[in-house]
Amino acid sequence: MGGIDPGASADGFFSGSETSRQALSECKVWRNPLNLFRGAEYNRYTLVTGKEPLTYYDMNLSAQDHQTFFTCDTDMLRPSDAVMQKAWRERSPQLRVKAAHQALEASNDCATAYILLAEEEATTISDAEKFFQQALKAAEGAYKKSQQQQHLSSQHEAQHKRDMNVLVYVKRRLAMCARRLRRIREAAKIMRDLMKEFPLPSIVKYP
Repeated sequence: MGGIDPGASADGFFSGSETSRQALSECKVWRNPLNLFRGAEYNRYTLVTGKEPLTYYDMNLSAQDHQTFFTCDTDMLRPSDAVMQKAWRERSPQLRVKAAHQALEASNDCATAYILLAEEEATTISDAEKFFQQALKAAEGAYKKSQQQQHLSSQHEAQHKRDMNVLVYVKRRLAMCARRLRRIREAAKIMRDLMKEFPLPSIVKYP
């Protein structure tokens, strides 16, 4: 990216030439650091500035995260989850949104489909929150079911881990929606309850 050696240190950059500093400033690798919503926030930025805030590299990293946390080996056994496996790999936003709707046609309790629509189809934070509320209902049901079956096999355990990741993600995004909508106390309560229910730092910090 930007012609910069990924193995070089930050000290090496800033002690280098003006060309290196310019290349560094042009290297736009965000990896969604502020966890903004693609539809309601990043797309709005594009409309206002005429510039794309995310590079293909950013999108690829995000897609890898989605596939890691939102999919598992048993997805092919469920039509809606099988569709979502492909959806996370699509480069085109339109195709991802279309796939999410197809997943919901196969099963109206597909939490990850609601997540994708909240992230990318919703054009306002209020609309995103509505999708996440639907995702929460579906995620809670899937989590409770897989929690009871997680000891049956390694596949059931993997599915339970995925369902837990989805549930944590949805609750964190609902907290973000509340914060964006200036319901600060509600956002803080969601996060406090989440950290009590899922105290592992590696889980609560995602994404």
